[in-house]
Amino acid sequence: MNLYQHINFNELSPVELVDYIMYKHHDYESRILTLIEDHIHMTHTCKEMSDAGLGPLREAFDVLKTQFGKHMQKEQEILFPFVTE
Repeated sequence: MNLYQHINFNELSPVELVDYIMYKHHDYESRILTLIEDHIHMTHTCKEMSDAGLGPLREAFDVLKTQFGKHMQKEQEILFPFVTE
């Protein structure tokens, strides 16, 4: 399912594209990552699930979320100001 079929990204100006990424895509990604994190941590606190050996999944997800956060921060602090100048 293509959620972006109504947007022709080729027709957006650099400023419009940066705005879209920051205010739509980054917001969506942050909310989804938080939701996934909440579910992983909920399963970790459940006795039956905590015995299922999901510790490595939780650790891997924590690394992924941290790295993704750094990626978004670099875009917002370095790339986007350069593109919109």
